[in-house]
Amino acid sequence: MDKLTVKNAIFLIAFVLLSAVSFGQKKKYSYSDTTVNGMKFSEIIYILDRKTKDTLLIEGILKEKTVIEDIPCAGDISLTKDWIPREFTLADEHNFGGNTFPEGTYVRLDVNWTSLKYLWAVRWSGNKFVNVCKLGSTQLIDGISCAAYEEVVFETDWNLLACILAEEDTIAGNVLEQGTFVRFDKDGTICCFCLYDPQLQGYLCSGTDYTSWLWSGGMGIFLYPNGRLHNFYPVEDIEIQGVYCKRSLVRGPVYLYESGRLRSCIAAREQTINGVLYRKNSRLVFDENGRFVNP
Repeated sequence: MDKLTVKNAIFLIAFVLLSAVSFGQKKKYSYSDTTVNGMKFSEIIYILDRKTKDTLLIEGILKEKTVIEDIPCAGDISLTKDWIPREFTLADEHNFGGNTFPEGTYVRLDVNWTSLKYLWAVRWSGNKFVNVCKLGSTQLIDGISCAAYEEVVFETDWNLLACILAEEDTIAGNVLEQGTFVRFDKDGTICCFCLYDPQLQGYLCSGTDYTSWLWSGGMGIFLYPNGRLHNFYPVEDIEIQGVYCKRSLVRGPVYLYESGRLRSCIAAREQTINGVLYRKNSRLVFDENGRFVNP
């Protein structure tokens, strides 16, 4: 087990323990066959703070289609203490942020990224809170085929943040297989987590098993907004423009400039570059003209 895997495992254990402590601070009161605020419930549960008795959350099962805050809801639902929907199933198709979602879509609003199924893939996006949908069928969102029954993640303003490809698709000029988890960051960077080792722009890149809580494989393949490779973990030691670069999950990926020239890597062997001898495992950094610079 490498250092990165151990670090991820420790993080997950800490998260589970904190969640358990938080759960222990809550108290529940439930009622059946009741109507509250014009909403008919088969069952409704009030979750209260154990000390202050303040309502923290309201959960229930709606008896019928109910429009709440202009959203058609049905079945299981979770609301804030102010009766604002936070988790629900759409009773009819509905538009969020310019995208129309079909009846039966399960929606979660303003959720912390730590509650996501594939939280590692969203962890570094810079979005603490996100919206999440689970679709009943494959749907095109911003021209991308997003898989059914998986979390499609949006920023809170409904810009697409991440989804799993339902079929082979071309993302910024790169052909990616079905099942690839793709994330779109605010700065335009595109992050790809492939369940296989893709050949991109002449390089065999290490895939990432994002379905594993131990997060095995590489740490994703990052693309510039125009689709050119930004950084990746090679499957094995590799020669790039006459420089031997090491595959190292601990020391970091290979970085390229947008032009495709080598920017930085870990030396795979002792080697002479421009008349200077560099040791194995040293970090090599180059400017855009290929000249070595002090890292």
